[in-house]
Amino acid sequence: MNSTKKIEKLPFEIIEIGAVKLDDKLNLLSSFSEIIRPVVYPTINTIIHDIVNIDNKEFKSKRLFKDVITDFFNWCGKDYTFCTWGNMDLTELQRNLDYFNVKGMINGPVIYYDLQKIFSLQTIGKKDMFSLEHAIDYYNIEKDDHFHRAYYDARYAAKIMKKLDFNHLKTYYSIDCYQNPQSLDEVIFANFGTYSKYVSQEFSSKEELMEDKALTTINCYKCNRPVTYMVNWFCNSVKTYSCITKCSEHGLLKGKIRVKKAKDDKLFAIKTVSSTNEEGYKLLKNRQQLIRAKRKAKRTRKKASE
Repeated sequence: MNSTKKIEKLPFEIIEIGAVKLDDKLNLLSSFSEIIRPVVYPTINTIIHDIVNIDNKEFKSKRLFKDVITDFFNWCGKDYTFCTWGNMDLTELQRNLDYFNVKGMINGPVIYYDLQKIFSLQTIGKKDMFSLEHAIDYYNIEKDDHFHRAYYDARYAAKIMKKLDFNHLKTYYSIDCYQNPQSLDEVIFANFGTYSKYVSQEFSSKEELMEDKALTTINCYKCNRPVTYMVNWFCNSVKTYSCITKCSEHGLLKGKIRVKKAKDDKLFAIKTVSSTNEEGYKLLKNRQQLIRAKRKAKRTRKKASE
């Protein structure tokens, strides 16, 4: 990408596709690598050049995105699952597919494996944003290629997968919602053992969204029993609603609804339910009371000024 003003529908133009294909035992089957000639941001700026080490002159003889990506998906075949480092690659891929009007390559929402998340869960027991190079250093894997080049990064990621307890941790798959559910028939419910996730259909407004019983009803993710609400749903921020419930067998649970914008200006939501404790309950209860007090004070000031 260059210094040209960013286009809202395509903030990042893909300039390289690099991937490796592994079998069920994580053995290398084949690879794909090709540089793409950019047309939206045709000149790479100095910062990007220093990171990826691609010279602008290299692009002149390269093929366009539509041609390269068609060959890439033909190489992928019909039965595959994406594995990425971080949660942005698939979103940007789909955004490029939309912008360049390449149809039928991916139907979403997309189930994939975020190796950054899986590495973090295995090493520190929670999600964090470790770099690919950090993971390479952690496992003492030889650095025989550059970082930040698509093909080399894919090779490094494959080597990390062999170090992970992947068969155990692959239950923590990820869901890319660039293509969000359009109707009730397409909603997604996933239970990851330590929390559950629900991806809703589209709504016209936040008010309509929060009236949907399928979204706002919580059952215990461990036993699926109804719960008692300790803190009812409240607007925690502009795009977030929170609540606290209690399962008679498994204790306190925290519900969180994140409101997302769909491509057609409608809204959808991602609800997560996870365990919490007394401290988490008190913090959220205090947060609710503080927000209510601020709103009440604001109404009082407005009424006094009328």
